[in-house]
Amino acid sequence: IIGFVALLAAIVMAVVYTFVFFGSIVNSALHDSGLTSETVPLVYEVEGTGTDVDITYTISIGGALTTQQALAQDLPFENSLEVPFGGADSYASYTITAVNGADGGDVTCRVTLDGLVIAEETASGAYATASCTGSAAELLSR
Repeated sequence: IIGFVALLAAIVMAVVYTFVFFGSIVNSALHDSGLTSETVPLVYEVEGTGTDVDITYTISIGGALTTQQALAQDLPFENSLEVPFGGADSYASYTITAVNGADGGDVTCRVTLDGLVIAEETASGAYATASCTGSAAELLSR
């Protein structure tokens, strides 16, 4: 019985060590090739003279993009997040849309990723819409 338990323990440990060893080799190779993800700051901003502004923007939760809203906002508006960058995440896109209220005014949206403005647009008037979409791929040229 002791021999059987020792054999079973040896097999389990060999499997565990194999996964740990090959996992570290794969992680090292991915890191050396630049395919792993890091996080970078993403900032959504809306500013201007508009009031009662409806704002819609995308965020990533667990790798899936979802939409968030902030309704009837006074300006300025800002939301800062940490988003993954590297590998497939290097091609993610980020969008923010600001719809002015009935009173008019100017509204400017801006998407800043890792300190680089990747999208900016201004609109004026009642119910005017400023929509900004930028790609993380713009950081690859830096």
